[in-house]
Amino acid sequence: MYDICFCLSDKVTVSVSFEAITNRCYGFVYVEMNDQKRAVCSNKWGRAESEVVCGELNCGHVVSHEQRPLQGKGIMDQVSCLGNETSIWHCRAMRSLSIACHNKVFVVCSESVDVRLKDGLGKFNGRLEILHGNMWMPVSKEQWEDVNLDVVCKQVGRRNSRRALEKYSTDSKNFPYRLQCNKNAVHISECITENATTSLLDAKPLEITCKEHKLLILKGDDPCSGLVVIEKKDQTYWLSGSNATWNQESANVVCQEKHCGNASSFYASFLNITNQTSVWDQSYNCSPGAKSLFDCETHLEQPSDHNSSIAAVKCSEKITISLQHQCWGEVSICMDGKCGSVCQESLSQVYPDLCKSLQCGEKVVKTSKILPKTNTTIKRLHQTRHTTNLTQSIFVMSEEHDICTPAYVVCSGSLKPKLSGVDRCSGNLEVFQEDTWLSVCKQDHSKNVHNAICQELQCGEEVEITQDTGPAPANTRFSNLKCNRNSQSLSECEVSTANKACKAAVLKCTGWRKMRTLNTCSGPVLVYSKGQRSAVAVEGWTEKEGERLCLDLQCGGFKSLKGHNTTEKLLFWNGSFRCENNETNIWACEKPTPPSEKQQLFIQCQDTPKVSLSENCHGLVKIDGIEVCNSFWNMEMSHMVCQEQNCSNAITPTKTIGAKSNADYYHSYHFHHELGQCWRVTGMCGPGKELVSVNCIGSVWFSTDQRCGGQLKISYGDKLERVCPMDFSSKTSEDLCRALDCNGHNQTLRTRESTEKVNLEMSFKCEQNHKDIRYCVTSKSCTGVRPAEIYCNGYEYLQPASSPPSTAGHYEWLGLPILIVALIISICIVKKFKKTSLSKKEKVLSRKAAEIESGDYEEVHSDANEMEELDKRTSRSPTESLTAEQARGSPSLTNGKEAKAQPLNSEHLEDEPYDDIDSGPEVTQTNAEIHQWP
Repeated sequence: MYDICFCLSDKVTVSVSFEAITNRCYGFVYVEMNDQKRAVCSNKWGRAESEVVCGELNCGHVVSHEQRPLQGKGIMDQVSCLGNETSIWHCRAMRSLSIACHNKVFVVCSESVDVRLKDGLGKFNGRLEILHGNMWMPVSKEQWEDVNLDVVCKQVGRRNSRRALEKYSTDSKNFPYRLQCNKNAVHISECITENATTSLLDAKPLEITCKEHKLLILKGDDPCSGLVVIEKKDQTYWLSGSNATWNQESANVVCQEKHCGNASSFYASFLNITNQTSVWDQSYNCSPGAKSLFDCETHLEQPSDHNSSIAAVKCSEKITISLQHQCWGEVSICMDGKCGSVCQESLSQVYPDLCKSLQCGEKVVKTSKILPKTNTTIKRLHQTRHTTNLTQSIFVMSEEHDICTPAYVVCSGSLKPKLSGVDRCSGNLEVFQEDTWLSVCKQDHSKNVHNAICQELQCGEEVEITQDTGPAPANTRFSNLKCNRNSQSLSECEVSTANKACKAAVLKCTGWRKMRTLNTCSGPVLVYSKGQRSAVAVEGWTEKEGERLCLDLQCGGFKSLKGHNTTEKLLFWNGSFRCENNETNIWACEKPTPPSEKQQLFIQCQDTPKVSLSENCHGLVKIDGIEVCNSFWNMEMSHMVCQEQNCSNAITPTKTIGAKSNADYYHSYHFHHELGQCWRVTGMCGPGKELVSVNCIGSVWFSTDQRCGGQLKISYGDKLERVCPMDFSSKTSEDLCRALDCNGHNQTLRTRESTEKVNLEMSFKCEQNHKDIRYCVTSKSCTGVRPAEIYCNGYEYLQPASSPPSTAGHYEWLGLPILIVALIISICIVKKFKKTSLSKKEKVLSRKAAEIESGDYEEVHSDANEMEELDKRTSRSPTESLTAEQARGSPSLTNGKEAKAQPLNSEHLEDEPYDDIDSGPEVTQTNAEIHQWP
């Protein structure tokens, strides 16, 4: 199978080469024979064969070899070498121009391996990378031993200049082999072992500094001018300014190395140098194209004035660092006449220094915004002990293939607070960040924070964080603010944000003031400030200022204004108002000039908000027909709604489920004396929020589970509740019996024994001089108690039917004649009363007669008693009860169920005389009340 002897004729040409990007000492092994160039198959290929190839091509020794897939046919296979052959052709092999094989050989020889220090701080410092094949690959800390340092530093110092200029790709993967140099190694290729390393995906790259490390610095306040300094091992040396060595070419290289263009001027500075060793012992002879002063050739002999002066230079360009939006945004660095971004990784640690140098505060605000990776202008940024600002840093420029996340920073000086709303120095606390107004969460911020905000807004100091909180403009909100005692603005505070919903804080400062009309949307204009009222002068007011005020009051457009004279003695507000542009509220139009004319402003706007309830004295709250969300609702607002509806105060606000997810509702907050004056915004209710429903005292009526006594029950809106137990005073008891239409409280009756204990939501709390018993109703709960009971004159206990099982049928037959007798008696009583009523001159039907006619009453009184009761009812003062529409009678017990009794109003009866009780079927209709008893 193997050729014993392979003879070449004069017509056959044979060669061995690498097929690689740069055609150097690595790549796939190819053989050319008879003008046919093909790969060598990898079957039986080993290290000995690779050594022969590297030696034949003068590429040193083999570093690594591997098999890679082949597409096509090979020319040699089954190659077997002893290792001492001078050519691959001297090895035994199968040779043919069309050998079928699946893998080909890839060999890396030592002469193709190189080492460099990348992205470092000056010369002989940086991230260690090894050129393996055609790829620069980083070395991790796990692959390194300190014995390797001397080999790397020596090779970096004597690197072939031609190879350094060649372009190779950079691989993000770590170098795959472990490095282990011996004491006599002179090249990094001698340190590469065949042992592959593992688990290097998250390994950190190795950065080393050689003992020959030195750094070029321009000492001064300007990054592009100053004295030329060389630093080595933390020692500072001056570069000689001798006329024999310091010239235009060297000065240009210094400016270019500092990314400052070319030298516009260079000179020698004659300082008092007392220490001869403080001047760098070398001078440089630079030629065009040099990248660093240390790459220039050194002068062999030093001139006599070498130590008498120091080199200084002024470059043509400037270095500036800025943010995209003054104090926030993407970082931009301009140098060499161009501007670009910088990698975030190298700059994030110096963000506070950057903010301070830009006079944008000393704090950095955490932001969730991350820019997409891209090719930046500057890869890394290094500071030295001579750096006074970031422009004097050592900059490492990016290469074409370098991609990273651009630096993006938000300085605390970019934050601007405001108190949103229509009032001055009071409102929803918001902060401007990254072109968006974000609300501040309502939490226990320190007084230092509030004082800093108030002082920055020129509003004095904090008064309070109010309990009513306004709607927030966004979900992302400030969750943490920390200021010290002397902080006077947010730029001096630490700030963080959180992507969560929270209640917004409303801050009020000592400089707080508001402007309102006497009525909701019209009337004399007043300023409320520090517990006092001041009149606003009409002087200077035009339609423009009127439009602004009407918008602030949420009263539509402007209608008219005029001067107003009043007998009330008020001081005038010491300021005038003139709107010029698109001011956010009327206080932005305020001018410090006091008015000369002392006549009060009277303004009238076009609209007035209309507040209503969906039902009489209870139901959903609406403003201009739009429901209100319970986001910022409180009990004071509920009272205002009921008072504006002439329904007295509220019992309790009730949350009503049913807000539509895609519908807009009003959100009202800030307390005033009318709901229409409350500040409101329109928006969706949001998750977990509901619409406001209010129950007013005007919807309250009372009942008991028995006639004129038993467990007390309160009905309001659509609810019927029992009451927590309490000791009713004599006045409260009398008022309750009167509300139940029962003739006075019965003090002889006591609470019936009951073992029922329940949890209740309603209670009674009566003031000593209350005028209406309904005002005593309050929403105070109690648990594990027996409900309250009341007993009035006329109380009847209706015992439920009970009988032995054996006689159940007899009791069922007994109930039928009782029912018939009861109906006959009721009809007779009604007919008798009809005749008596027709004979009266006034022909007025009293309330109790109506009860008898309807079957709701069981006793018959004389005509005189009926008229006396009617007189008592018509003489009741308005302050003791609400309107007739709102008043409700007490319910009666009908077959075990409660029903409302609708009392007649005497005023209506006078307007409609009673002529004939039999004139219509609706009058003669009767209701029988049926009870079962033993």
